[in-house]
Amino acid sequence: MEDKLSAATSGWEKTDLEASIEALDRYNATLNQTGANKLDCTALTGSVPPLLIGGLKVRVTPDVTIAKDDPKALDPRVGAVVTMIAKGESSGTKRAEKAKTAAVLVWLFAEKHLTGRGTPDRKLCFSFDVFDGNLVAAGASIATRINNITAACEEIAHGWSKASPPDDLDG
Repeated sequence: MEDKLSAATSGWEKTDLEASIEALDRYNATLNQTGANKLDCTALTGSVPPLLIGGLKVRVTPDVTIAKDDPKALDPRVGAVVTMIAKGESSGTKRAEKAKTAAVLVWLFAEKHLTGRGTPDRKLCFSFDVFDGNLVAAGASIATRINNITAACEEIAHGWSKASPPDDLDG
């Protein structure tokens, strides 16, 4: 990557490569600090159907699924991770809230799409904020967040039902 950086021909290319190097460095550091690199992760390939939340189709696409043997059960516990790489949000509070919401969406994904692989576990459903270096689990207290997500989706779905395309829409 450093070789590509020194060969960059434009300011944009150099900035893009620097950001990529920074993201990879933070990614590796976070994996080592959190122990996430010790989880049994499998890349999620193909497409998955959207979740239906409050009448709205919501696409949640984790980067990897997680499986962890459960000595107390026949089936493993399962979860997933979605990686957040946006650097633009400067407010730590807003970043943390987005990460928590993303982790809850991953939990909803696991409940809907991973039950055939094992028992979904909120402790294994994460959002990974690369630039903050935080691995955020869905956690135990998610009912209010799920209700807020559902209410927001219902409001959007209600608005779409009343919306009409502009006259000049080609389609």
